[in-house]
Amino acid sequence: MAFAPSAARADIVITISKAQQRVAVAVDGAERYRWPVSTGRRGYDTPVGKFRPVRLEKSWYSRKYDWAPMPHSIFFYRGYAMHGTTEERNLGRRASHGCVRLSKENAATLFAIVRARGSANARIVVVNGPLPKIQDSPDAHIAALDQEADPAAALAKATDDDIIQVTVTPDALPLARPAVVQKARPIRVEKFTSVGSEAEVLRGREAWLRSLDRKYGIVR
Repeated sequence: MAFAPSAARADIVITISKAQQRVAVAVDGAERYRWPVSTGRRGYDTPVGKFRPVRLEKSWYSRKYDWAPMPHSIFFYRGYAMHGTTEERNLGRRASHGCVRLSKENAATLFAIVRARGSANARIVVVNGPLPKIQDSPDAHIAALDQEADPAAALAKATDDDIIQVTVTPDALPLARPAVVQKARPIRVEKFTSVGSEAEVLRGREAWLRSLDRKYGIVR
């Protein structure tokens, strides 16, 4: 009995790595191409996320950037597209205004694949990190990206081996840094001599004590 492919699975998965400046193209679950690209340079960042092709234009020119040619454009988000470039010498490093540039030949190849299979059967994934390993399933890679974006799902998926329990004993705690104790400075107290009536003696004694406080910085 033959089973129909899952509707959730994309026939074409195009994964773009901004870290490596590379694109991997997988068709029917198997990687077929890996090419250098140019994503947005500083100030013109390429958006990260999961997208579908929204428009294919075999011949297109940028009205925003001096009518620069954008052959075999695959638009995937607003004005952002994957397309061929005349600046192929810059492929492999960030150089664009936000689009994903390919060589003219590779852009034509990708355009033909997406047009033949249909935009609805293609998915474009832009990541900051590296591309999946060649032996990895592109669908599994996309599922992993979904897990990274959902911490609750990642925690639910964790096994007992993934969760490390740490028991802290008093012996394992770091020793507190000993406080620096300054040696007390000896205070030389002048002798108080009582002269006069009892009230005068008390007032004189209080004044004498306050003078000692001020002299030696004593706060009571």
